[in-house]
Amino acid sequence: MTSSWSVYQRGDSGDWMLRFKDAETGKWRDKRIPRGDGVRTKRDAEAWSREWLSQQSARAAQPQTTLTDYLDRWLERREKNPKVRASTLANNKGHIEIHVKPALGSTPLAGLRPTQFRDFVIALRSKPAARCESRLLAAHTVRNIVATLRDALDDAVGEELISANPARARLVSAEIPAAETRAGENVIVHLSIADAQRLLRSDKLPEDRRVRYLLAFTSGMRDGELAGLTWADLDDSTVRVAKQISTRALTPTRPKTKYAHRVLPLHSLAAEALKAWKATGWVLLVGRRPQPTDPVFADEHGHPHRPRSAELLREDLEAAGCPTKYAGEYPIDFHATRRSFASWLEANEVPGDVVDRMLGQAGKSVRKRHYSATDLEVMRKAIETIRLDLQLDLRTVAFAALFAAPVQQAVRDSAAISWSQLRDLNSRPTVYETVALPLS
Repeated sequence: MTSSWSVYQRGDSGDWMLRFKDAETGKWRDKRIPRGDGVRTKRDAEAWSREWLSQQSARAAQPQTTLTDYLDRWLERREKNPKVRASTLANNKGHIEIHVKPALGSTPLAGLRPTQFRDFVIALRSKPAARCESRLLAAHTVRNIVATLRDALDDAVGEELISANPARARLVSAEIPAAETRAGENVIVHLSIADAQRLLRSDKLPEDRRVRYLLAFTSGMRDGELAGLTWADLDDSTVRVAKQISTRALTPTRPKTKYAHRVLPLHSLAAEALKAWKATGWVLLVGRRPQPTDPVFADEHGHPHRPRSAELLREDLEAAGCPTKYAGEYPIDFHATRRSFASWLEANEVPGDVVDRMLGQAGKSVRKRHYSATDLEVMRKAIETIRLDLQLDLRTVAFAALFAAPVQQAVRDSAAISWSQLRDLNSRPTVYETVALPLS
């Protein structure tokens, strides 16, 4: 590995240093000899250096580890690390399997060079998105892929498998796109109050999604936080955000950040809708009454569920006669409900620190990062400034896409009829009905 070497002692710290020429790059390098290895004299430093250089030579003589080999071992270690979130691990695996391995996987780990990573990033910027080939990968996606690779190779440097992290080279950083949304830095993709009302009034909208959208519009909760919500997290006037569910793993995990763990007041309309949903809609969907640990927005078996929220929202907007693109150009996704919440509050002159608290973001001051006694009431007044004229009887449950005339009597006869039974009874509905059931 080396052609020559020497040792010297630093005058400022007294540390012994090994100076050697790297056989791979031909460049001279300095390495500090650890103090804890009993090195006190020059002879001790030379003995340590010979042993270390011998180990490096033996390692270089072994079959070369490819980037794929190393990343597989890295993922195995991360999987066993309790500090790594399930959603983070799932994203790491996706980045590596879909993007990194096909492009760089066969390259020897020790042979990786910054120019390869620069070309890799340039190729990522020109790569079509997985679900829409007419669009390129979003800037955030490119940045996240590079971050995964950078973290993995930081560990490789720590293990002394490589001398430096090529993903951190300046020529690589220069090619990484700026952090901005797909729509651009100054474009806030959101819905107007009028379009939100039109969506929530739609008789084509299944009731589970109506309640989900209403809660999202009036709380600012993230899609994963809504998916992780259980009935134990709700009371008559508040909702506790204590967990989330990712799109890749349906196991609940802690919220995205420590500030995302929060208690929010329920908007009066959302509170009534959730009450109706629990008493009738959830029962019809699952076929039994909900338990405290059951998800509020479950699948038909009562299990945690993370739907195709962006696609479903655009489908529901189209069915309601609303635009599916903001300003005719930018596709509306589920995050638009969260942006709508923030935009409406800002238009109502709600202070930014209050909005940040409700969104689960860090406040600008230390005091604002911790709850005070009056916070909940302040947030309640802020949320109630969102005025939605829904003209709905929230004592009804409307499964517009499922109920038709042949099943009306069956529904009225049994509040415990299941979703699957309804589908068996209801053959290809051609009319849409709203079914009223008394609240218990």
